[in-house]
Order: sequence, then C-alpha cells, then structure tokens
Amino acid sequence: MPPNPENLKPFQKGGDPRIWKGGRPKSFSGLQELAQQIAHETAKAGGATVTIDGHSVTVAEAVLRQWFQSKDFQKQRAAMEIAFGKVPNVTHLSGEDGERIVIEVVKVEGGIYTNGRHVRAQGFRDDCEKYNAATADGWAVFRLTADMLRDDPIRNLTPIMDVIRYRDEDWQ
Repeated sequence: MPPNPENLKPFQKGGDPRIWKGGRPKSFSGLQELAQQIAHETAKAGGATVTIDGHSVTVAEAVLRQWFQSKDFQKQRAAMEIAFGKVPNVTHLSGEDGERIVIEVVKVEGGIYTNGRHVRAQGFRDDCEKYNAATADGWAVFRLTADMLRDDPIRNLTPIMDVIRYRDEDWQ
C-alpha cells in the first residue's frame, strides 16, 4: 500500500527537526538525561502549546494526566505511585470466620551478581526495614537467591515447608 501523501513531508534543509541530533546515548544515565529533557519540554497538540488553567503543560504533566484518566489499571497505578509512593504489596486477609489467613511469602532476591538495587546500600537498607516490619507483623520471612533454588531446592525449601507445617498445626 503506498504511503498517504498527506503524511509525506517535503525535504527540509538540515534534515528532519524531529530527529535527535545528540547521537545515541552511550549509557543509561545519558538516556535518563534525554528522557528528563523531553519530560520538561512544553506539550504540543496539533502544533499548539497545551495550556490548562492558564499555564503551559509539560510533556511529563500531560503523560501523568493521561495515566490518571486512563482505563488501564497499570497506568493509573503507575501515576498513583509517582504521586504518593509505591503501593504496598502486603495484604492482611481474614476468612469468613474472621480468623487470619496465613500466607507465607518467599522473596527471591535479584541482581546479586549485577550490583542490582537490592545489594546497593540504600536498596539493601530499604529491604532490611521491609523485612523487619514483616517479621514484627508475624510474617515468616525467607530470603533466597535464584541460584539457591536452582542448585539445591530441597535443602533451601525444606525450612520453609517446615515453618508452614508448624504454623498449620498451630492454627488447627
């Protein structure tokens, strides 16, 4: 199918102004810097600056407004997490009789060989606070790496199964 002639742009001396002239970012921080520059640009719609209540809207604000109003839960959640912090993934459940339902969570740590977030200072500290809070709240916290499960699953899962059996007997 031939291209729509209305979408074709005539040749412009100096090339297409939409093309990033800074070259491909050489690192993640370079990509992050580029993304931040774009986020701070003024949003345009049909070539005109987008304004709301008399102020020019940035690209970041336009995206957030779209996410908040989206029917896509993932976009809504991302916007809420940007605005108010990460949504906790701990849920307290109770059965029909009002008794607590025990769900044991096993956390498989990632990035241990690639200097991931969980092994860098602030990430490790945040995880310690999270695990301590879970333990204080009565959760059994087990930390494993993927290779622990791969290399010796019986040895590494047996203590977890023992705690689940013990707690199950305790609840009956």
